Amino acid sequence: RSAADQGEADAAFQLGRLYEQGVGVPHDRTAALEQYLYAAKIGHPKAAMFAGNLLHDRASHSQSSGDTESYFKDLQHAAAMFQKAAKAGMTEAMNALGILLEDGRGRSNGEADFIGAAQWYYEACKKGCSEAHLNLALLLANDDQPPVHSFRARSGEVITLQELAEFLENHLLTSSGSDDDKRDIMSKL
Repeated sequence: RSAADQGEADAAFQLGRLYEQGVGVPHDRTAALEQYLYAAKIGHPKAAMFAGNLLHDRASHSQSSGDTESYFKDLQHAAAMFQKAAKAGMTEAMNALGILLEDGRGRSNGEADFIGAAQWYYEACKKGCSEAHLNLALLLANDDQPPVHSFRARSGEVITLQELAEFLENHLLTSSGSDDDKRDIMSKL
């Protein structure tokens, strides 16, 4: 990507932040979203993450007003933005995408994708995201969904449930959080 494109993407992202916060311009989440989407389109991963967050928020408002069509459309668009940011290495986006995949809200068919969720949670765990550690442990401990015995990490490596439990145990022991929370998570594995 050329320096000019990068500069343009950064400028659009920063303008989106100004609109979202109402600094020097009127507070306008729609204008912020437009700027984030433009910046994401020309390769700005953080803008994709911010667009995903705004789309997710907008979906929540659509749901509360009974607009189910906009709700699902915005969630699918949010999932696409989170995926773009996640593929670029943004940990928060990996976790957010995992959440949408786990409960099916980010998929056009509305079906949960437990394997996809586990994959993205795992990638976020490897980058130190404590929320992803918890989400992955809870996903694996959930008796209401089909068991996840193994999955293929984004690196292509097949991860067994035992290897995952060992990974989580090692990372949970060194992460922040209360000892009670850590014991609770480990008891579910």
